Amino acid sequence: ALIRRGGGCGFAHKAVAARNAGALGCIIYNGDDAEEDMVSHVVMGRVFAGIESPDPGIPCCLVDATDGKRLLAASKVGVNVRIDIDRNESFQTFRQQAETGESAHMA
Repeated sequence: ALIRRGGGCGFAHKAVAARNAGALGCIIYNGDDAEEDMVSHVVMGRVFAGIESPDPGIPCCLVDATDGKRLLAASKVGVNVRIDIDRNESFQTFRQQAETGESAHMA
């Protein structure tokens, strides 16, 4: 599933909804109006507005607005997309956060 970030729902809530609709994975993308930068999001938590969502149980990731638009355009014409996640400095930070027990929905 490809889902735009925002709209008053948290990451896990969106991913659970995608799973319940039959998605095998979930990509959440920033909109052009996103106030926060991508660097501040190492993990996508389960708590939003004081409400904890269950673990979605499917792989999920967050991408920036540019990549989200490219994926959205590709989906409209039926193009198959492959996503490779590299192990750069951000991955090491992600790994450290995941080891603390924070829910980390990244494939």
